[in-house]
Amino acid sequence: MGMHVRRQSFVVLVFESRLPASPGAVWPFITEPDQLNLWSRAPVRALAPGDGGGYGNVGALRQVVLPRPLPVLTETIQYADVPSRLVFRAVGSRMIRYHRGEIRLTPEGDGSRLRWEFGMDLAVPGATSFVRRTLGPQLESSIRQLSSVIAGATEVEVSRRQFGDDDDPGAVEAAEATARRLRVLADDMHASGDARHWFSRVYQYVTEAMIEACARGEVAHPTWALRLIPRFHDLYVQSLDGTAAPHWQEAFEAIEAGGTETSSGALPFWRALVAGARAHIEGDLPPVLAANYMHHYRPRCDYQRFRADFLVMAAPLQQAWQRLASEVPSRWFPPYLRALDRLLPPEAVEHLTAKRFYDPLTARRRAFERGLALVTASGGDAQSTRPG
Repeated sequence: MGMHVRRQSFVVLVFESRLPASPGAVWPFITEPDQLNLWSRAPVRALAPGDGGGYGNVGALRQVVLPRPLPVLTETIQYADVPSRLVFRAVGSRMIRYHRGEIRLTPEGDGSRLRWEFGMDLAVPGATSFVRRTLGPQLESSIRQLSSVIAGATEVEVSRRQFGDDDDPGAVEAAEATARRLRVLADDMHASGDARHWFSRVYQYVTEAMIEACARGEVAHPTWALRLIPRFHDLYVQSLDGTAAPHWQEAFEAIEAGGTETSSGALPFWRALVAGARAHIEGDLPPVLAANYMHHYRPRCDYQRFRADFLVMAAPLQQAWQRLASEVPSRWFPPYLRALDRLLPPEAVEHLTAKRFYDPLTARRRAFERGLALVTASGGDAQSTRPG
């Protein structure tokens, strides 16, 4: 077994080892939490099943307890090519700037070759050296235990149901056209003095961030993500046209009170932006997620398949909000936020503002589960037992 460390800006650990069992025999031990706990030094707890109802399937959620002071990870499975490739990502923590784990299994004689690549970037001073010193040896020890546990294990029949091709150039074109319309809308509203232009601008930036993340390969199902964009836009524009849903009406009233040149202070403005974020996340997200699944994917997979992509998208969307913040007049930043911004990394400031104002990471995760509830209530077979 060998371990290699690459790059100095953030930690990338690569482990390779020969295992005394075939990939098909090893697969359950690297995917199912109960089997993982037979060899992993980091305890694993199942949180929510993925596509097909399995905790080792695409979209599943699990909790991994790392040695202190590293955070407890909430991981989601993004790819699962049985029995050769597994990709998992950490989500929901602002202290983790990036996390990606990939395990590959290839046949080798009467056993298999395991390659485990693990990358992490933490917003904690000194974390890089700690991860190399502590987490690296722990993973290496766990893999030795895995080799011992699976000795003599036999091949397990695992379904290889494929999701299939989902390429749709029309989805890309529609998303890009929506981004252009939002840019024009935000420009026109700003020029006319409409305080709601802040909502339109952040929608533009969020849309552009989603498109860019899909182009970079950040999500496993880019067509699924791109199809959401026009649906969000339609609901928002309908609200602007004078028939606002209650959640958007509340946001519009807040921005009129706190987002104009004559508004009284910083807090009303940020409360207005929070009202807009809440309107999108809590009001629009669940039904749009449910409708996208029901219209395009219900016969092919379960709703939970897209949980990983949805949660991974939080990082580029947060960057869109940071882009908006760079354009907000400095007088609209509360003094304590300006002070914190000079002293702390952005992730720490976001953590504190989430406690003070609104936590979009937690709200987005709840919104996804509310979409699941809508699908289930409609008879959408979201909790099927089809294999993943």
